[in-house]
Amino acid sequence: MSQFLQGVRTFWIFTKSVYKHCVQQVKTWHGRVIWALSGLFFIVSFLAKEYPDFFARHHIPQIPLKLPVWASIVGFGLVLVWSFYLAWRDQYQEVLRLKSPEVDPDICLYVASPVENETVRFHHSVRGSIFPADTRVDVLVLAGDDKWHRQGRAVVSGSAWSAECQFGDSERKLGGKYQIVAIGGQELSEKAYDKLPPGARSNRVNVNRLPPRHLISE
Repeated sequence: MSQFLQGVRTFWIFTKSVYKHCVQQVKTWHGRVIWALSGLFFIVSFLAKEYPDFFARHHIPQIPLKLPVWASIVGFGLVLVWSFYLAWRDQYQEVLRLKSPEVDPDICLYVASPVENETVRFHHSVRGSIFPADTRVDVLVLAGDDKWHRQGRAVVSGSAWSAECQFGDSERKLGGKYQIVAIGGQELSEKAYDKLPPGARSNRVNVNRLPPRHLISE
């Protein structure tokens, strides 16, 4: 029975991961272009079917109604297949992380927000979970100088934790790619590390800084 419940839990986590990646793909610029063109073709095909005389009078080419429908189905299928691959990759990387000798089997640490490839602000809140509850958590951010910058001790409330993190500095505030990881059960004192310090590690999350046009509100 326990194996069945574990299988259901694994399937549920995988399904949520696929949904998360589907939403992320739709939000990308190429995903929006695909759906916008499909919708435009669908509208034009519908109007051509309802008002054939108007299209013939103005010499507007008619698009078969089946074409945008199949284009939408194929587009959604490609997004779904790619999302399945990304979800499988995330699960495989998590298995490798758990098998690593650097992982403390007594501490389970996870970064829940932001999610993979999410866009963050200059100052952004990072949240996650920790077990056992009330275990110390420190958050580190890998910046463009290839150093892990300690963001300070997270605020832990039971099994939930949060920390305000900074992505970039006054000289490198525009754009950039960063990586987040949380360390549990260790007292970290250095401001920056060339390599990740010992201790229980969370999943790694890659994020992007907001583009310049969003800096007005920061």
